[in-house]
Amino acid sequence: MEASFRPRFKIRGNQIKSKQSNVESKVEFKNLTDDVAFLYWIDFQGNPILYAEINPSNRTDEGFQLVTFVNHFWVALLPGRTQALMNGKRYFFPPNPVSWLARENGGRNSKWTLNGNETSSDANNDDHFEVLLLKPGCRTLKDTALLCCCETFDGSKELDKLPRSLKVELRMCKQKYFWW
Repeated sequence: MEASFRPRFKIRGNQIKSKQSNVESKVEFKNLTDDVAFLYWIDFQGNPILYAEINPSNRTDEGFQLVTFVNHFWVALLPGRTQALMNGKRYFFPPNPVSWLARENGGRNSKWTLNGNETSSDANNDDHFEVLLLKPGCRTLKDTALLCCCETFDGSKELDKLPRSLKVELRMCKQKYFWW
């Protein structure tokens, strides 16, 4: 795609703009939808700039990693101009690394992990804040049930009683949405 490509969508009347910052934040975008997602950076004038196309992947796969800055806005679009949710929100602000990396305390900040946020490490052991791209709207009853089974029965003997076809679907659900 051309660098000058401009999508035809409004960002709240251009009220949302990136702001200058010197604080770097390493993030990793993972597209958990079944479609290619288009990642846009919202510049300092409020214009969306196409930054990358992210192919669908699983949670355990390596995502699209980048170094950005705190106070920079990001938006993801799916085909048909549907806005993807980024960690459950329409827009993504990279967090300050100090707020989610607490190495001096022997681990990550509990506020981030309690909210379901994760970090991932690359080959150089650099931590990246994980941003999950999901389709907006409600999950189907089947997807909700599969996620519930994955969380409830992980490693349980109860899984042995399930039909083989359901076990295969549970395994695929785990690969897509969970680390284990």
